[in-house]
Amino acid sequence: MKTTSSLLASLLILTSVSLSRPTYGAAGIRTAANAVSLTADIDPGELVSGDFKLPNVTPALDDEDDLARMTLASQYCPIKDDPFIEHVRAPLSPQEEKQMLSLFPSLPALDIQFSPKPPEKITAIVNVRGVKWIGATNGLYVLKPGVKTAERFERYGVDGPLSTHINDLAVDSKGNLWVGTPVGLSRLKTDGAWRAIRGKQGLPVEHVTALAIDKNDRIWIGTPQGAILYLPYAEGRQWFYRAGKRYLLNDDISDIAVSPSGMPVYFKTDAGVSKLEGAQRTLKQKADIIETLLNKRHRRLGLVAACVLDDAENPTSFTIPDSDNDGLWTSYHVVAMSLAYAATGEKAYLESAKKGMHAMIMLQNASGIPGLVARSVVPASERESKSEQWRLTPDGNMLWKSDTSS
Repeated sequence: MKTTSSLLASLLILTSVSLSRPTYGAAGIRTAANAVSLTADIDPGELVSGDFKLPNVTPALDDEDDLARMTLASQYCPIKDDPFIEHVRAPLSPQEEKQMLSLFPSLPALDIQFSPKPPEKITAIVNVRGVKWIGATNGLYVLKPGVKTAERFERYGVDGPLSTHINDLAVDSKGNLWVGTPVGLSRLKTDGAWRAIRGKQGLPVEHVTALAIDKNDRIWIGTPQGAILYLPYAEGRQWFYRAGKRYLLNDDISDIAVSPSGMPVYFKTDAGVSKLEGAQRTLKQKADIIETLLNKRHRRLGLVAACVLDDAENPTSFTIPDSDNDGLWTSYHVVAMSLAYAATGEKAYLESAKKGMHAMIMLQNASGIPGLVARSVVPASERESKSEQWRLTPDGNMLWKSDTSS
């Protein structure tokens, strides 16, 4: 938590520079202190000497000529904002609900013998170049072409699956066999070499409960703690972890089904079937979505604050309580919106920065003590529910939290 006088001073300097006047290099450079002095009758020397006075930045924020003076967007080289795919939880359509049984079919019956003894419980069956691999809770079985008896695979650990308990099997387009176990993921290559993939190799959760591979060899991994997307043959980033209600109805996944096109992906959980879609967006579009939600559900008295949903499945009902970090989150947002406006010239960013900056000034004025920034403020009507740390503002209309930290 850093809503101290030094933080507010830094904010005032930054917003005075980015929202008030441009700075110049070489012959005509202006210091941050001089930039602040443009907004009030303050001798920059006082800032250096330590006799700090809080400048009034309101005139600069309301400058009618701000668009021409406060952004150099036309001089910047645009950065390419390529679209990307973002995973988004989506509701199931009535047609999809009717198809649930076909999405997660039961295992076929096997009219074969097993050696040395039948499996305790069969969990998965796949075919790899004519060889049938059968996963069970007590091992991996192999049924070769033209043979009526499936033999139990005898090697586990280094030269085989990580565990004798096999939860699921999958095959990729290269003919590699993937084996999910409670202690990690194993891969059998076409040359007969086994490889173990665990936390050290990047696997976020080692307890693998389900596997599914799409047409592009993207592997979806189910676990008791969410879903994992693994791109084993991709350059760069290969692991993507998806957990929580943002992505799933429940994190404990028992089965996965991938649509023929690769998206959407369906996850069978204790709370029902979750559907994950891929939404194409740019970073700019995502930033605008976040800004819209922030102004809709995270503004309290102009401050950027935490939002507590009454129901995670219904974001229309929520509360915005006070927090020790109200000033911190607001200051971060002021800086972000100032930079966004400076780079793009979009007025919406300017207005958002101004709203947050006025809220920061409110926190300063609430204490009535120059340099002492309130952690937070609430209406004076909440007096009975607040401790003695909360004091009346000079005008008596609000309560401000008086403790500080660095």
